[in-house]
Amino acid sequence: MASGGAPLPPSANHCATKVELTISCENLMDMDIFSKSDPLCALYINTSGSHWSEFGRTEMILNCLNPKFSKKFVIDYYFEMVQRLKFCVYDIDNDSHSLTDDDFLGEIECTLGQIVSSRQMTRPLLLNDKRPAGHGTITVVKNKQNPVWRPFTISLLSLCGGDVERAIRVDCYDHHVNGSHQLIGSFTATLAEMQIATRISAAEFECTHPKKSKKRNYKNSGIICINNCQVDKQYTFLDYIMGGCQINFTIYGSSYRDPYPLSYPGQIAIDFTASNGNPNVPNSLHFINPEGYNEYLKAIWAVGNVIQDYDSNKMFPVFGFGAELPFSQHVSHEFPINFNPSNPFCVGIEGVVQAYRQCLPQLKLSGPTNFAPIINHAACFARQALQQNVASQYFVLLIITDGVITDMDQTCTAIVNASRLPMSIIIVGVGGADFGEMEFLDSDDVLLCSPRGLVATRDIVQFVPFRDFQENSAALALSVLAELPDQAVMAAVGSPGPKVPECVTKVALSISCENLLDMDAFSKSDPLCVLLMNSSGPHWCEIGRTERIMNCLNPKFSKSFVVDYYFEMVQKLRFEIYDIDSENCSLQNADFLGELECTLGQVVSSRNLTRPLVHKDKRPAGKGTITICAEERTDNRVVDFEAEGRKLDKKDFFGKSDPFLEFHKQTETGWQLAHRTEVVKNTLNPTWRPFRIPLPALCGGDVERPIKVDCYDYNSNGSHDFIGCFETTLAQIQQGSQTYAAEFECINSKKKQKKKGYKNSGVIVVKKCKIVKEYTFLDYIMGGCQINFTIAIDFTGSNGDPSSAQSLHYINPQGYNEYLAAIWAVGNVIQDYDSDKMFPAFGFGAQLPPRWQVSHEFPINFNPANPFCEGIEGVVKAYQYCLPQVKLYGPTNFSPIINHVAQFGKQAMQQETASQYFVLLIITDGVITDMDQTLRAVVNASRLPMSIIIVGVGGADFSAMEFLDGDDGVLRCPTGETAMRDIVQFVPFRQFQNAPQEMLAQSVLAEVPGQVVSFFNSVRLRPPQGDTPLPDPAASAPPQ
Repeated sequence: MASGGAPLPPSANHCATKVELTISCENLMDMDIFSKSDPLCALYINTSGSHWSEFGRTEMILNCLNPKFSKKFVIDYYFEMVQRLKFCVYDIDNDSHSLTDDDFLGEIECTLGQIVSSRQMTRPLLLNDKRPAGHGTITVVKNKQNPVWRPFTISLLSLCGGDVERAIRVDCYDHHVNGSHQLIGSFTATLAEMQIATRISAAEFECTHPKKSKKRNYKNSGIICINNCQVDKQYTFLDYIMGGCQINFTIYGSSYRDPYPLSYPGQIAIDFTASNGNPNVPNSLHFINPEGYNEYLKAIWAVGNVIQDYDSNKMFPVFGFGAELPFSQHVSHEFPINFNPSNPFCVGIEGVVQAYRQCLPQLKLSGPTNFAPIINHAACFARQALQQNVASQYFVLLIITDGVITDMDQTCTAIVNASRLPMSIIIVGVGGADFGEMEFLDSDDVLLCSPRGLVATRDIVQFVPFRDFQENSAALALSVLAELPDQAVMAAVGSPGPKVPECVTKVALSISCENLLDMDAFSKSDPLCVLLMNSSGPHWCEIGRTERIMNCLNPKFSKSFVVDYYFEMVQKLRFEIYDIDSENCSLQNADFLGELECTLGQVVSSRNLTRPLVHKDKRPAGKGTITICAEERTDNRVVDFEAEGRKLDKKDFFGKSDPFLEFHKQTETGWQLAHRTEVVKNTLNPTWRPFRIPLPALCGGDVERPIKVDCYDYNSNGSHDFIGCFETTLAQIQQGSQTYAAEFECINSKKKQKKKGYKNSGVIVVKKCKIVKEYTFLDYIMGGCQINFTIAIDFTGSNGDPSSAQSLHYINPQGYNEYLAAIWAVGNVIQDYDSDKMFPAFGFGAQLPPRWQVSHEFPINFNPANPFCEGIEGVVKAYQYCLPQVKLYGPTNFSPIINHVAQFGKQAMQQETASQYFVLLIITDGVITDMDQTLRAVVNASRLPMSIIIVGVGGADFSAMEFLDGDDGVLRCPTGETAMRDIVQFVPFRQFQNAPQEMLAQSVLAEVPGQVVSFFNSVRLRPPQGDTPLPDPAASAPPQ
C-alpha cells in the first residue's frame, strides 16, 4: 500500500480511523508519440496553510490511458478536521520515477470528508490553470506455462475485511507491454477454504474463463495452486518498542552555521566546520545568544525531548566533526564532545547541551565536511546487533550540519551499506546554505546508489531544513521523526516492500492503584481515575474517566482508556485519582488522592509503568502508587455474552449472595482484568444482563488464549467474598454455547482442600457467546448515515447594538466577528458530511419586521417554507443580510429551537437503520432564560439521534451552559426524568480567539463521533449499508 508522510495529527483525544483509497482514471491525455502514456498517481495532503506534503504514490502502469492502480493509499481520517487532498497524475518518462521532468496529466483537489461521505467519487481532471485536462477523469473509491510467483502478503482487511468467510475472486491475466492484458481465467473462494486446504498440501482452484466455459468439453484454463495461506501478525513499530527493542541515538554535529545539540538514545553528530562562522560573532550559527539559544541547541531539544522516552538509561553518545581539537593541529572527523573517547556518553538531553557549551570554546572550527566516518562508526554497532536473533536494537544517527558534503562518494557508499542494518540517519540542516546534496540523500524518488552501482535496500535518510520550522519546535520534531517507525519496521522485516502506513495506533491503557490514602471516616475511599492529556501549551484536555470502585484502597479499574499514539509527538498524560463522595461522580466535592504526570512514550516503552502518586505540590501522596499497563488496540470486534449462575455458595449471614463476575485475560505478567459485570442482589441463581467485552481486551484476539472468570459476593465495604472461579478459552465457550449453553463449575480451591466430597461452589452458565463487529463512527458515515447540521444564532439585546464596535454582532472592516468565526470553523468540517450542502439557519430573541414581535425561532433568510442556506457561504450571506433588518431584544430561550430540531430526530427514529443524525449548533452570548424548559428539551432529545453544540461568545457568565454540558453527572429535568446520554458540548469562544480556526472546530466537534456511535449502539441500529446486524447493547456496570 502506498503511504507517506502523514498529516499533522490533532490532539490525541480525537477520533482517528484508517481510510483506504483506491484510484483509477479514464481517458487520460496521451503524451507519448510512439506509445501511450505511462501514468502514475501522486497524493498530496494539506491540513492547514498553503503547504502540501506528498503522502505517497501508486505504481506506474505502462502504455495505458485508463489505468486501475493496485497500490492503495491508507490515510488517517479525523471527523473534526478538514483534510484537503490533491491527486496529481503524471506520465512517467524515466526509470527514477522523478516527477520533475515528467508530463503532467491533470489533478483534482477535494477533501477526505467528501470522499468518505460519497464512498465513490468521480471528477474531471484539471490542469494547473484549472482548464480541463482533455476528457480525463479520476475515480477515488476502493510467459511461463506453469508460473511460480514470489511469496507475497496482503492486508487481511483489504482482502476480506477481516471476515475469512467472505468471498474472494482471483483473476489471472496474460501481461502485455501495451497495457491490453488478456484474461486467462478466474476463480472464487474464501480465505477459510484456502487455509483449510493448505494445511494438508496445497489448495488447487480451477481457473475458468466465462466465454470459454460455453464451449463443449471445456474444463478450465489452468489450475492455480496456493502452497501457503497463513494469517500472520505483521509487527508494528509499537510491537517492537513494547517488546523490548531499544532505540539507540547518536548525535553528530558540524560547524556550518547555527549549532544546537540533539539528544536521542543513540548518537548525535554536530558540525564544527569553519563555514558555521566564528562562534564569538552573532552571525555565526554556533553563536549562543543572550537567551542561551542557537539553531543547533534548538534542534537537540526538539528531537531529544521525544526520543529520550525510549531510552532506558538516558545516555547519549555525542560526537563532533570538522574541527581542530585542543593540543592538536589535526582535524578530527569523529571526536566525542566531552573529550572522553572511552566514555562519550552524556546524561540526558541536558547533559548533551552542557557538553556542547563546554566543548565549543575549546575548538578551532575547520573542515572539510565529511559524513562517512561518523556513519561508519554508528554502523559498527548496528552490525553487532544483527548477530542477535531478535529485534533488540535499532540505531538512529542524528547529524546537525550547515553545508555541502565534501566526501559525497564515500557518504553514499556508507549509507547504502547502512541500509542493510538496523539503522536510520536524520540530517537537520541549519543556516541558509544550499542543501541540494542532503535532499539527494533523502531519496524519496529513488533508492540511493553507491558509485560502484550497489543499490540501497531501503530509504534510511530523513533530511529536514531547520529554517522551515524555526518558530515551531514541535513541528520540527514531527517532521524529523515521521519516517522512523516505518524504517524500523522495514529493517526488522528484512525486505523493503511498500511502506507500511504507520501514523497512528490505538493504545489501551489499563489503570490500577495500591495503598491509596483513606479519606473516609467510617469506610474506605471510593476511588475514580481521570485521564488528562496535553500535547502543547499549558492547556490540559480530559480524555475520560474510569468507573468508581466503592470502599477500596487497591483498585483495579476495569474501564480502560483508548488513546491515539503518535511516535512523533510528546503526548503528556496526567492521571488524577479522586475519592468520590457524591452520587453524580462530581469532582468538585471529591477528595484528591494523588496524581501522576508522564508521557505516552514512557508508558509504551515500559509497557507496565508503576510510579508513586504525588499531591499538587509534588509531595508524596502517602504510599500510594499507580500502575499503567499499555496494550495496542487495533481490533474493533466485541464478544456478546449472556450468562447466569446456578446454586452458587451462600455468603451473606442474613441473606443469600450478591454475585458478580470478573473476566481476566492472561498476559505475560499474570491475569489482567478485562470486564466486571453488574451485581445481582440477594440470589444464588443470578441472571446477569447481557454484556459485551472487546475481543482484544478479553483474549488479545486469540480465541485459544486462556480466560479466567472469578465469581464474587459483593460487600459494600469493599471486601468482596470469593465464591469460586474457572479457567477456559473463548473457543470452548463458543463451542459449548452453540447447542444450548456452556456450563462451567465454579471452584473455590481453599474449600476444595478442606472439605471432603467437595464438588463445586456453583455453576456458571454462558447461554450466549458471539463475536460481532462493533460499528465505528466511520462505519455509520461510510454506510450512508447523513449528518444534518442546523445553526441557531442569538439575536438578543445583550449582544449590543450591531452598529457599535463594542457589539458582539459588529462586523469589523475585515468582515469578521465571533459569530462568523464560529460558523466558519464548525461549518467547514461538518459540510463535507451533508450531500446537498443545504443548511437550515435560525435566529432567536429578536423583533422581526414589520410587526416587531419577538421570535424565538425564525429563519434568518426570512423564508419559513424554505429556511435552508446553500453551503456555509450561504449561511454567512443570510446572516449579514438579516442582521440590519431585525431589532435585538430578548429573552434568551433555547427550548424552541431544540424542540424544532428534535421533531426531525423523531421522524428519523421511524426508520430501521441509522440513516440520519442531527447536530444543532447554538451560538449565544449569555444566560438562558427558559432553563427548566431547556432542561426538559435536552433530556427528551437525548433519546433521539441528535447532538447539541453551544459556542459561547463574549465574556458573560456561562455557568448555565457548563451545567448543560453534563460531564460531571447525568442531566435531570425538573420533573426528575434523567437524560439517556450526554448530548451537549459547550465551548467558550474566547479560549480559542487567538488559536488557529481548526482548534475551535476540533474542540467543538470532538464528542460528536462518540455520541453518534453510542446512540445507534444503544438503540440497536446498524448503518444503512451495514452487512451485519447490531447485537443487543451491553449492560454492565462496576459493583457499587
